[in-house]
Amino acid sequence: MPGLIDMHVHLDSHPGYGGYTGPQFSDRLWSVLQVKHAGETLDAGFTTVRNVGSDAFNDVGLRQAIDEGKIRGPRVVTAA
Repeated sequence: MPGLIDMHVHLDSHPGYGGYTGPQFSDRLWSVLQVKHAGETLDAGFTTVRNVGSDAFNDVGLRQAIDEGKIRGPRVVTAA
């Protein structure tokens, strides 16, 4: 079976952090979380994703790291 494509993901977010809990974490937490989420997404069979709603160009940095072979993850198409 060919790889799956998901056209609406938020790799640099987490459903457990939001509302009043979000401000207790630094902006860099989301950069680190997206590395884990990218690997989990690839393991789930998704080879291409479109990341939407990313802050501070986190998704662009993630795409560059994946393209350079520094971390595991699906092909990332970024959206503003």
